Amino acid sequence: TCALPIYVLALQRQDIARLILVSPSSVINSGERNGDPVEQAAWTLGGAPLAFMHRVDGEEDAVARQRAPYKTRPRFDWRLAALASRDPARIAYDRIKSEIVLLACGGDEVWPSDRMANDIRDLARRNGRNNVAVQILPGCGHDLGAPIAPTTDRDFVALNGVRYTLGGTPEAVWYGQRAAWSAILHAVGSYDDR
Repeated sequence: TCALPIYVLALQRQDIARLILVSPSSVINSGERNGDPVEQAAWTLGGAPLAFMHRVDGEEDAVARQRAPYKTRPRFDWRLAALASRDPARIAYDRIKSEIVLLACGGDEVWPSDRMANDIRDLARRNGRNNVAVQILPGCGHDLGAPIAPTTDRDFVALNGVRYTLGGTPEAVWYGQRAAWSAILHAVGSYDDR
């Protein structure tokens, strides 16, 4: 949820015309310590901790049944299934007036950015807003860097020494990087500050 400060800024300012988010999250995640999730707020606003998505029964088993490199997506799938539709941990993108472009990854194994992007768009539509565009990049992992970024290393080692996967295949990530940057350049290039 590195996009959280951007979301808060977009809520407070009317001069932001367009948000472009890559591998978006629809929720505020809990904090972490040395690569492990902890039951505490990761973010504050005005000095007060923000609500976050809590652990749920079964999520640790979903991760523990795996072998390295581990996928953290199942943890988020469990949490999202248990989260109420108006839980304060959900980011209220439907309150943002600017255009929102979400570039999500169909093979994201960090969190379900594809599911979350669709949830964000659907929430906005239910509230009468049509300002959210979603593009799901098939087979692409969590990391969409610049089109020159390496795509072959699909894993990372967290501070806790555990190896996790970003998901996706090198080829899908390469195509995803190109498609994402084309979408970003198009969105930025089509900005009209009338």
